[in-house]
Amino acid sequence: MKRVACWLLSLSIPALALAAEPQVEGSMLVTGTITVNPQGGVRSYSVQGLDKLPPAVRQIIKTTVSGWQFVPIMADGKAVTAKAGMSLRIVADMIDRTHATIRVAGAEFGCDARPRSNLPGECPAGTAVRYAHRVSPSYPMDAAQAHVGGQVFLVLKIGRDGHVAQAAVRQVNLYSRTDWPDHYREDLAEASLRAAQKWQFSVPTQGPNAAKDYWVVQVPVNYTLGPCCAAPVRRNGQWTAYIPGPVQNIPWAHDHAGGSGDAVADNGQPFTRDPRFVLETKLGGGAG
Repeated sequence: MKRVACWLLSLSIPALALAAEPQVEGSMLVTGTITVNPQGGVRSYSVQGLDKLPPAVRQIIKTTVSGWQFVPIMADGKAVTAKAGMSLRIVADMIDRTHATIRVAGAEFGCDARPRSNLPGECPAGTAVRYAHRVSPSYPMDAAQAHVGGQVFLVLKIGRDGHVAQAAVRQVNLYSRTDWPDHYREDLAEASLRAAQKWQFSVPTQGPNAAKDYWVVQVPVNYTLGPCCAAPVRRNGQWTAYIPGPVQNIPWAHDHAGGSGDAVADNGQPFTRDPRFVLETKLGGGAG
């Protein structure tokens, strides 16, 4: 896996990471677009705000993304050029109090893989799952009183009636240290699942996905309470520190089996990955 060593202090990672504990990660989301040629190689890619990213981050994106090889994308029995939105999670692994290594730890591809911007790669009207009715989850009292924040990555199965047929939690990352991480992860997960059961969606009415029996989408849910629990992870190209939770396997979520749940950009809408984009190489480079 390709990594770039760098000075931790130059990355401006928040103070939570400075203890260099093995479970703490510093990460950022970057978003843009990717174009794959008929042979499955990367023809081109773009990253929003690339010139504002740290040099080490720009370098790891360049060396990693340019080396990706995808399964050739077919249309009418012919390999074609294809373009999609791209969302990457860049992770800085702490070596000690002054150094870290950087890697591309997650990637998602799809028209909702980056914040809405009216740029090429957005979902055409009527082709994607959208919220019809959404209530915000209630902040669990225990977590609020303990000033524990976090981000829950939900996976939802949406039926043709727009209701949630199945819901599961892929991962819960905490923004705060605590002596009871499992307890607070469970609290945040349960609050998210309770809210999700009340949500209703507008389903695709045109495009290649309109005839599906159901749709699998991912939704990141943030819990923040004051500056102790702020979540800059939602902002494109900014570092945040968090304590990652275990990743759960969700057997029925096969539509997202090749994706990285924590690489979803929080753009205010559910995310559906583009199943055409399947990496043959490993995420960080090298043979799959």
